[in-house]
Amino acid sequence: MRKPIAIGVASLVILMGLSVPAVATAAAPGGLTYAAAPATKLKLSKDSLTAKYKADSTKLTVKSGKASWTATSSAPWVTVTPESGSDKTQVTISVAANLVTDESDPTPRSASVTFTSGVNSATFIVNQAAQPYIGFSPGGDWVPVWTGDTKTFTVDTRGSAPAYNCTIKTNDPWLSVVSYTTDDITGKGSLTLAAAENIGKFRNATAKVSCGDGVGKIKVRQDEGPYMGTLPGVLILPNEGGTGKVKVNSPHADWTGQVTSGADWISLSATSGLDAQWITVTVAANPAGADRTGSVHFQNGYDMTDLTVTQTSQTLKQAVLDYSTVYKMVTSIISYAILVRVVTPATP
Repeated sequence: MRKPIAIGVASLVILMGLSVPAVATAAAPGGLTYAAAPATKLKLSKDSLTAKYKADSTKLTVKSGKASWTATSSAPWVTVTPESGSDKTQVTISVAANLVTDESDPTPRSASVTFTSGVNSATFIVNQAAQPYIGFSPGGDWVPVWTGDTKTFTVDTRGSAPAYNCTIKTNDPWLSVVSYTTDDITGKGSLTLAAAENIGKFRNATAKVSCGDGVGKIKVRQDEGPYMGTLPGVLILPNEGGTGKVKVNSPHADWTGQVTSGADWISLSATSGLDAQWITVTVAANPAGADRTGSVHFQNGYDMTDLTVTQTSQTLKQAVLDYSTVYKMVTSIISYAILVRVVTPATP
């Protein structure tokens, strides 16, 4: 009787004249061989991030079957958390802000994160925009003189936006845009601002320059002009007469003062001066015993103001006593309220 012949699958394929792709084999107990399982392909749920210049981050899922994987960033401004894992893992890719410094111009940048699992790899790409930049020369705040002034600034975007595509707005009518032009060779803009005459106190305004996504501001603080003012604006003196101090303000200009009402009982230590000056206002005793009011008019050629002088029917002693009585009453009420709040137990 003839013995059966054992033919392997591979031999049978050869006998049949078929061809098969080569596969990796591994030794098994007993000298047998078997085909190794193909490696699982590494997959990412997303493959890129386009970020603005500010710090940003995104999450994605890494799939590697049962195999482990590691991640490597090509730039220090891109980080991965966690940097390794296996199977199905969610990771966070963080991007640092791309800020302009005095030493660097605004520059877009790119980097990559490579995920590796055995012989397989996958790449995540990060593209980040540069911070919009707008600078002015000369820098710092502008302090125009009170008589009116103009100033020209160079507008530099360092290439982050076209200087010819800028808009300029001011937040107060007294600050206006005279002109704005650009230089095709340097790529910079030239902005001229004007501040109108200021008769009043110090005032502030801002010129806002917008070029693309970039915004720059020029802060303007104009010097005070020759306004007329007194401190206080109302002077109150007692029935028996007395004196009071008044500060007369008239920056950059000579001033004059005149009692226009109550000249028979009001007098001034000075009726003219320059800039800021303290004067003494004197009132005579009030024989009628009733309240009376007078007025002092100040002017300097640019502006004018009036000081009101009131003489009460009370003596200084009476006024102090009245104030003391009211003060004691108020403090007593407050003290009683605090005592009641502290001593009275809370209602259960």
